[in-house]
Amino acid sequence: MADPLSVVVFAAVAGGAAGSAAGKMLERAWDASEKWIAAYFANHRPKAQEAARVNSANYLREVGDRIVDAEATGTLDRETIESAMDQPDFAALLQDTVVNAARTDSAAKHKILAALIAERLACNDDSAFSVAVRLAAEAVSLSTTTQLHVIGFIATVRVIRPTEILSDSEFSAWLVTRFKPFESLDFTRFALMHLEALDCVREHTERADLREIINSKIRGHVPADGFLGSSLGKHVAARWKQYKLGACSPTSIGLIVGLQVADELTGAKTAIDIWG
Repeated sequence: MADPLSVVVFAAVAGGAAGSAAGKMLERAWDASEKWIAAYFANHRPKAQEAARVNSANYLREVGDRIVDAEATGTLDRETIESAMDQPDFAALLQDTVVNAARTDSAAKHKILAALIAERLACNDDSAFSVAVRLAAEAVSLSTTTQLHVIGFIATVRVIRPTEILSDSEFSAWLVTRFKPFESLDFTRFALMHLEALDCVREHTERADLREIINSKIRGHVPADGFLGSSLGKHVAARWKQYKLGACSPTSIGLIVGLQVADELTGAKTAIDIWG
């Protein structure tokens, strides 16, 4: 009889994907993860060991979903996927994320870590992203959900912008889509201190103006006043002012984490060409 947890994992490659490159990679990852989890939790109680296996299975299902989609859309080619577990740097990163994912049942963290793994698989070993993503994955594991939302919020304000020309009304709708997930965001100063300790944000003496940042996202227009006058905009402005976020900017690590968090919350896909 098949291991119930393996059934959970391989559900990720259902619907015709079984036997694909993604399916084969996931099978190898699952076999390796069983050894990683057994070794890491060897001296823990049986209930903790079982919970760790369930958490890692749920995480690998998320990884499988990402790789299946990437293969189907052509984002990743068959050769890259099939050889993934033969690459020491990628295999070591996957091991780290599997162990860290096993320590939490947070679906949100599992999704973000899986997204990072899929992004890492698409770049070469010597790229700036492949180096920074190791630290980003660790930062995800060492942050609370609220802290992750904070860095997602900062990245949304500071970095994310439309990728096409929009009218004022279209841009207003874009702002709502991007900031709506943060409508109820509330946090303490400790969240920023923790993110700074993880090297996700840096604080500066100069403070950036929120209105100017929003207007800079769409050239030739000044639609910030309308958005900042709305209830959602007022909340964004209140958090920006209350926690002096104008003096905070994301580091490379914070940028990777923040973009993934923001994209997970909005269902969007942000691509920025800054990684060498």
